[in-house]
Amino acid sequence: MTTSTATGSRRVDFALALLLELLEQTPVGGKLKPERELALQFGVSRRVIREALAHLEMQGRVARTPGLGTIVLDLTTPDLALESPSTISSFSDFTTSQTSDAALLGSSPLELMDARLVLEPALAAAAAMRASSQDIQKMLEYVELGRQAKSPQEWERWDSAFHQLIGDATRNQLLQYFYQVLSAARAQTEWGRLRQQSLNSKNQHYYSEQHAAILTAIQARDPRQAAENMRAHLHTVKHTLIDGLAL
Repeated sequence: MTTSTATGSRRVDFALALLLELLEQTPVGGKLKPERELALQFGVSRRVIREALAHLEMQGRVARTPGLGTIVLDLTTPDLALESPSTISSFSDFTTSQTSDAALLGSSPLELMDARLVLEPALAAAAAMRASSQDIQKMLEYVELGRQAKSPQEWERWDSAFHQLIGDATRNQLLQYFYQVLSAARAQTEWGRLRQQSLNSKNQHYYSEQHAAILTAIQARDPRQAAENMRAHLHTVKHTLIDGLAL
């Protein structure tokens, strides 16, 4: 390591220590000062501040969103981004082995929708507080891919990916577990047939716009609005499903 590299590393460590102290004094959902002001306050360059903030974002302590700044996140729940691959793998195995096939196969599409209405608004609210900038960028991609979908099967793929990523962005293992149960139920009930039966270009466009509204609230770090937008979206899906059952 060269002298300049070592010096730069020490400056990042110095800024990181000061930022950690600042996080303890800032409430969850609060915003840190802009990079320029932090650099002046700590006596380092903006590049050093950016590197230190990148470390904090990787740890799930902050989220950096263009136009909104750096938001302090809640650390009261475990962060899967910090778990080892073996831990995540064993958790996935646990969920697969412990899910009751009888319960999944016995669930009706309407029961599934009722369960989604209970769980997914909470997932959206948690994602608004915990999603990283990388999560949000990926959600943007999924929304756009959903808009461009040419068939019900293709749209379902990006719809599922969008909702799954919201679950992942909560960084909460229990919430992720329950969402995996719902996903398994979607795969094993009449849900898929009814959804594809009701999907058309008009409905796909409307659902995609609702996805965009959910994402806008997540980007704004507004958990209440994210939950409300998700609930409105799922009510629309449920009503469409009921219309399909009446055919």
